[in-house]
Amino acid sequence: MHSHAYLAQPRKQPTLREILRNPAQLALPKVLEAHLENYFPFMGVMHGDNKILSLKECHFYLPEFANRSHVFVLLYMQAHLPIAHLLKRNLLKLIDVVVEQDARILSRIYPYTTQRIRLNNEVGMDWVRRNNEQFPSAQ
Repeated sequence: MHSHAYLAQPRKQPTLREILRNPAQLALPKVLEAHLENYFPFMGVMHGDNKILSLKECHFYLPEFANRSHVFVLLYMQAHLPIAHLLKRNLLKLIDVVVEQDARILSRIYPYTTQRIRLNNEVGMDWVRRNNEQFPSAQ
């Protein structure tokens, strides 16, 4: 099953300490825009493009047991400006945050519980719920 979504999410402003550690953060846009593709149940792809860089991030989900999965991530970046090379380390840290956040959200969602509020960090959870309901079961 394949679906698309477009995301425009304001970025948390970096602290002075974060800027001093990595001045390239000043070059990032205030709103992060991305095109998300979900190939349920095994892969998700994020495409991000701006003046600084183009990014392709592929997440592969490999269920191991009923309560444990592995996530493998391939990250492709094309720098449009030299400052993009200073962001590489932050992009890898961001992947850790995204995977941890998604795992935490998924572990708290129950299949029969209706969602009363929508948080910015839950983009894509509708995909998971809808695709899980529509996925053809093996018979």
